[in-house]
Amino acid sequence: MKKLSVLFMTMILAVALVSCGGGGNDGDAAQGADEMISVTLEIEYPDDSGVADVEDMIVEISKDGTVMDTLNAYSDTSGCEVVLDQSSDSPYVTSIGGVAATDTAGWVYEVNDEQVMKSADACTLKAGDEVSWSFEEWAE
Repeated sequence: MKKLSVLFMTMILAVALVSCGGGGNDGDAAQGADEMISVTLEIEYPDDSGVADVEDMIVEISKDGTVMDTLNAYSDTSGCEVVLDQSSDSPYVTSIGGVAATDTAGWVYEVNDEQVMKSADACTLKAGDEVSWSFEEWAE
């Protein structure tokens, strides 16, 4: 009789653990968490800057994250300083790694080898996208 009681109690505990364990609420928690995606980041500095280029850096951002999110995530993990001009509705990247825009040059970006004519905070990305920043000179 004692063995039957122990078996019965073990079954009750097993049922209680399964029903109260991680099974019921984990799905809700996972749905609330941000899904992360991986994108590749490259930063091409001017030759005379003395700063080493960033090549094929994998960066994790939230699903539907932006080009700006990618740069900020890289900055957070690497310590690379990113300076923004936020005087308008859309922030403009004025400096990356100490290389600052001038009257005749500045930072531009491409996604998958195509220049995008949106601000970096408005350009959303998909998993596997490649973001390339380069310091370009333009005519006065």
